[in-house]
Amino acid sequence: MSQAEFWYEFASTYSYPAAMRIETLAAERGVALVWRPFLLGPIFAEAGWRDSPFNLYPVKGRYMWPAILNGLLRVHLRPDLFFDFGGRLGLDQGGHKGLPVWKD
Repeated sequence: MSQAEFWYEFASTYSYPAAMRIETLAAERGVALVWRPFLLGPIFAEAGWRDSPFNLYPVKGRYMWPAILNGLLRVHLRPDLFFDFGGRLGLDQGGHKGLPVWKD
């Protein structure tokens, strides 16, 4: 059986959609999955950053939220779960204008 390593950052907005899908995709292809967590904080600190690049570079930050939403919808992941998680990280819960409301 083939093996793949999945490197992810716990707080990464881009890790979430991948982490929600990787096990199913790996199993469908007969690939054993090894989860490899890492932290971006020390990498950012080494670069002299004291904040997220999405805050340091506002244009990048403005692009990121619609990109994440589109990515979640494209792969049929519930955006409300993602944004609820983000709220616990200090984002403005309920203040995401224009986001669809997921109905089961």
